[in-house]
Amino acid sequence: MKKQLLILGLITLLIIVELSGCTENKSKSELDKFLGTWGSGNYTYTFYSNGTFVRGEYISGTYTLVGGKLVLNTTDNTPGVHPDNRKFIVTFNYVFSDFDQTLFLTVPETGIGQILSRQ
Repeated sequence: MKKQLLILGLITLLIIVELSGCTENKSKSELDKFLGTWGSGNYTYTFYSNGTFVRGEYISGTYTLVGGKLVLNTTDNTPGVHPDNRKFIVTFNYVFSDFDQTLFLTVPETGIGQILSRQ
C-alpha cells in the first residue's frame, strides 16, 4: 500500500512539473511571435529578443506580455516635441493573423487600433 502511494505521488509530481513547463514554453513562443520588424504606413516597430523595442527613430523602450496584453514601457525622444525624454506606458490588446504575418494592436480603453505587417 505504501509503495502504491509513493508511486502515485511520484507520478503526480512528474505530471505537475511537466504541465508547469508547458505554460512557460507557451509564454515564450507568444513573445517570440513579436520578434522582428512590423510596419504600417510611415512607421515601424522592431521587437528584439532582449525585451527592447524601437518605433521609428526616436521612440524606444521595453516590452512584455501581462495578462494577455502587450505592455510597452516607452521613452519618446522626439526633438522639439518631448525634449525631456517623456516616459509613458502603453497597453495594447493584440491578435496575430495570417500565420503570424499580421498583427492587430488595439488600445483597450478607446478601441483605436493599428494593423501592422511583418517586414
